[in-house]
Amino acid sequence: MFLGRSSQRPHVGVFSGSSPSSSPSFKPAAHFGVSLLFENINISLQSSKKPTTTTTTTNTTTIMSEADQSANVTFALVKPDALTPFKYQQINALIKLNEFEITRQKLVWLDDASAAALFPDRAAAQDSREWLEYITCAPCLALELAKPDAPLFWQLTMGAEDPNDVGGRDSDSIRGIIAIDRIRNAVDGSQEPEDAASQLRLAFSDAIAALPYDDFLMQRASEAHCTLALIKPDVAQNAQAVATIIGRITARGYTIKDRVEITLSQSQASAFYAEHAGKPFFEGLVSFMSSGPTIALLLEGDDV
Repeated sequence: MFLGRSSQRPHVGVFSGSSPSSSPSFKPAAHFGVSLLFENINISLQSSKKPTTTTTTTNTTTIMSEADQSANVTFALVKPDALTPFKYQQINALIKLNEFEITRQKLVWLDDASAAALFPDRAAAQDSREWLEYITCAPCLALELAKPDAPLFWQLTMGAEDPNDVGGRDSDSIRGIIAIDRIRNAVDGSQEPEDAASQLRLAFSDAIAALPYDDFLMQRASEAHCTLALIKPDVAQNAQAVATIIGRITARGYTIKDRVEITLSQSQASAFYAEHAGKPFFEGLVSFMSSGPTIALLLEGDDV
């Protein structure tokens, strides 16, 4: 959660590491926000799937077919390049902001056979050897995500497979924000409901061993010694003030590992400051934090 130091709007906010207690409420399912660090966009989408209903003189029973059930869950894989505290925080926040529910998760270390079984099309591609070497080089996080039309929405949330191959990066998708290239592109997942069903069965079966998830992320976090700081909208466009702040940060011995200029929507700001909801300054804080560009800094240091 992004935390300001007081209701008087300090110029730099620091990421505390806690998760928002709830996601912001979105408009009906026809609207889909797909940005974590950038402005939300809404895509009008109406589902044509309708459950079959059987009516008797005493009651009405809704019968959901297996195909309908599989359309409401999807398989997602967080790849080795994205299993760092900073990147996974972004992915996890985007999952919540877009109203997916993580119903199962499992840390796995894939081998050639299990990777090819999960993604047969990818294993048959021309660059399959490079892909296999990468996807098996370190642990991945397997997720089951639940939401109506989950496979479709997860594809939209992920973005283009190669973020550099669409005439400029799509800043409204996970891959557009985080991915390096077509192989090291942060996340993967099911194309169709039928794919999701088979991928979930395999990923969460005994055929692929589970690793201790909490211990792994704690180790990554302790190795990183990182935190996230925000230079807020009232200062972010003042080059001299930004330079002064950054000078003070580096003078304290902290290293700036990453820097990005972002603009939070009101929904995103509300989610990040959810623990302050109901407090007298909450509405003003959300309005202020979504009023213009903000500079996010990933800081590294022993006591950061």
